[in-house]
Amino acid sequence: MGKGKNMNRTEQASQIGKDKIESDKETVNRIVIEKMVEGFAKHDIDLIMQQFADDAVYYDMHGEGISGQTYRGIKEIRQVFEGYFSSLPNHTYEDAKIVVSGDQVHANWDLVIGDQRKQNQLYKTRGSDYFELKDGKVVVKNAWIMNINKLRIMVMKARLKEFLTFS
Repeated sequence: MGKGKNMNRTEQASQIGKDKIESDKETVNRIVIEKMVEGFAKHDIDLIMQQFADDAVYYDMHGEGISGQTYRGIKEIRQVFEGYFSSLPNHTYEDAKIVVSGDQVHANWDLVIGDQRKQNQLYKTRGSDYFELKDGKVVVKNAWIMNINKLRIMVMKARLKEFLTFS
């Protein structure tokens, strides 16, 4: 039965209660993903991992097949994120847009590589994550990023520049 005039008062009260519970759940889920985005922007692996359920699954954009590379459990997920933080040059995440629908959350963001103080040295690309949450924890994370081939070239150039500067 739909909302509105066709519902009796008991059904309307019940629907209001369900809407309030859903609203509370969505608020919690938004906060979880906001914390995750903040963790990525600050390279705070502990803050990121606090948002995951122990048995979470991460589907990375790299790898074969329709789901990319799959990582299971917080130990594997932590290792891959630590690897990304150490392999990417100076970077951050900005301009996150988060959309919540129940236990599903979608976040778009900009990956910014380079010295953020020198606008001419920036490389920016858009990325996206799809999350499934249960009881306020991420149980599934899917990641996509635009211009992945150009991103790889930019990372190699930055690493080469760091190597030549270090020598």
